[in-house]
Amino acid sequence: MNLDSYLARVCWNSVGWIYPTGEAKTLEARTYVTQYGFGHEEWLFNLAWVIDGYHYAYLQPVRKSRERLEGTSVKVYLFGIAPNVERYYVGHIAPCEILTDDQAAFALETYEKHGWLEEMREQVEQVAGDVAGLGGVPTDRFNIRFRPNDAELYDPYRRVREGKLDDFRRYLLFDAESPSLSPPPAGKQRKAAATTKSPGSYVRPSTGPVVVDLAHNALQAEIYDALRREHGKDAIVLEEDFVDIKVRLSNRLVFIEIKSVASAKAAIREALGQLLEYAYFEPEDGVHPEFLVVAQGMTTPDVESYLALVRTRFNIPITYRHYVRGSKQFSI
Repeated sequence: MNLDSYLARVCWNSVGWIYPTGEAKTLEARTYVTQYGFGHEEWLFNLAWVIDGYHYAYLQPVRKSRERLEGTSVKVYLFGIAPNVERYYVGHIAPCEILTDDQAAFALETYEKHGWLEEMREQVEQVAGDVAGLGGVPTDRFNIRFRPNDAELYDPYRRVREGKLDDFRRYLLFDAESPSLSPPPAGKQRKAAATTKSPGSYVRPSTGPVVVDLAHNALQAEIYDALRREHGKDAIVLEEDFVDIKVRLSNRLVFIEIKSVASAKAAIREALGQLLEYAYFEPEDGVHPEFLVVAQGMTTPDVESYLALVRTRFNIPITYRHYVRGSKQFSI
């Protein structure tokens, strides 16, 4: 499919655009984010909310172009301006469908029906935002949709070449096919440093504990209930020795670590050290658990190759599972 390509700015979010973090309002001036304390695109990669295979979301740069592009599909490269004022390509969506009025109304009705709008309101309140910003017509809240497999959140983000995009601060769609706005290259981007870092603060992704707990706990509760239905309540243990869920069967012990991040790679990075510690720091004699990492990020061939290497070279029995919140179906 030959798609027109655009570049779009998203407000900064250090947890992968799953929920508002409150930081963006401190980094901008005279924008929607500073007025209401959050941006609608802060749920852009919350892939737990899927309707008939699509995630419905909002991109501020699409707003002024929606009527011209509605009903079409495009490729969107996303960039953000970090607290250190560096610009980063953070991901892309292709194809990204631009919603019609009817599709936006359908998304709003379905979000309300499933209680997702109420969750959004709670999350806005938790970062001291103004929930009045969640009002308006349906296209003020939903203007795109995409299938989770069609979106990629870069890990790590790809730093924009110095000087490039310096003049691009507005939330508009820019032609990514122009020579000055060529798409970011794939592959590893970080080069070896010539010197050590200077003392002081620098940008590092962080998490907001209150909202993370809500998202994590919802995933944990659904998976726990599904496993209890399949294996019985005596086989499933919750939060024993800090493990999110333990499954004890006659011939298997499985440690399940649940992450509320949007990237499979990031979830594995966060979980692997924890699982190794839970299993082997003061281990039970003769106990060799399997490790299962669960998150909402889609797996990729690179992730599967990485896990296969870890299993074969280091003999660590780890697998990854993408889970869509609300499916309430889970087996091991």
